Amino acid sequence: MFENAWYNAILGLSVSLGLGTLVTYFVVKRLHEWVFRKARERNPKLTPNQMPERVPFLPVLVGILERLVFTLLIVCNVSASGAFIGTWILAKIVTGWNRYTRAEVQFRMTAFAGLIGSIISLLFAVLGAILWNPEMLP
Repeated sequence: MFENAWYNAILGLSVSLGLGTLVTYFVVKRLHEWVFRKARERNPKLTPNQMPERVPFLPVLVGILERLVFTLLIVCNVSASGAFIGTWILAKIVTGWNRYTRAEVQFRMTAFAGLIGSIISLLFAVLGAILWNPEMLP
């Protein structure tokens, strides 16, 4: 793609970490707003104080770190990186990443919001890795 390897690395990491963070944060934030709106439709007596509180910087930090690790695994062509990525996403779901309440319906919706966020994060990591090392494409 480009002759300068440093340029490719900066471009790849910018897409993976920068753009990936913004897009993933926006999509997951909108999904959670939708989940909480649906919960209020089912129980109009819920107040904002009864809704579980989020720590907004934590998902962003985890997303940046996972995109960095995914990008490096892909760029370095580490064997079994796909298995690691799949296991990481599974571990996030099993441990209740993005779970805010124990209500079953809301739990399923927030779990899938977290899964969608992880998939978007992974897509940006792969795109960043391809921009970093275009020779990896067949």
